[in-house]
Amino acid sequence: MAENKKPALVLYKEDKHHVSNTRPIYMDTDLLDKLFDLKQETGIPVNRITEAFVRYGLDNVEIKDRK
Repeated sequence: MAENKKPALVLYKEDKHHVSNTRPIYMDTDLLDKLFDLKQETGIPVNRITEAFVRYGLDNVEIKDRK
C-alpha cells in the first residue's frame, strides 16, 4: 500500500527582518540548535522559522486514540 506523504514545509531565504508580537516558548536545545542552523542557511529569524513549523504542524496534525 502506498504511503501518504505530506508536502514538505518550504522556507524561502530572505534578508529582511520582520517584527511581530511574540511570546517565549521552551524547547530542547538540540531542536533549537537545528533552528539556528536553518536561520544561518536562510536568513529567516528563528521565531519565524518556528512559527512556520508550528503552523504546518497545526494544519496537518492527526489525533488518534492509542490502541
